[in-house]
Amino acid sequence: MQNRTNPSEHSFPISRKGLLLLSLSILLIIAGYVLMAGEGSNASRFFPGIFSVCRTLVAPLLCLSGYLLAAVGIVLLPSED
Repeated sequence: MQNRTNPSEHSFPISRKGLLLLSLSILLIIAGYVLMAGEGSNASRFFPGIFSVCRTLVAPLLCLSGYLLAAVGIVLLPSED
């Protein structure tokens, strides 16, 4: 005999708090990549802005925190309330 459950009893595997964390992480990752974007140097002209603190430190930390927050949002178990 098959174990069938009522379709109305199915629960979503990610909690509401987890979905909020995932959406926040997506925003952090996008913000990090936007901060990293910009004009670059080429063979004819050097652009010193590629070594700015925003591009080399802040933006990668934003991306890293977004990826870590996404992992927490996925692993976070839904509450049994």
